[in-house]
Amino acid sequence: MYFTKRRLDADSLIDFFNYHMEKDFWKIVNSYRGKESFLTFSKPDRTCTIRIMENWYGLTEVEIRVGPLMEKKK
Repeated sequence: MYFTKRRLDADSLIDFFNYHMEKDFWKIVNSYRGKESFLTFSKPDRTCTIRIMENWYGLTEVEIRVGPLMEKKK
């Protein structure tokens, strides 16, 4: 999924996703905050990566990718 919105604060989006993903039983794996921020969450059978980017002209982009968790090869 891909969303764009003008004048939206990236820090408040990060707080929003951290709260609501945990509420829906996703576990945070890692995160990176900067001009382009990444949040990675997991459940036992899938993973979710959220990318939040603020453009210099005031547009905030959010990209959400969810997919199956790869099994480790023996």
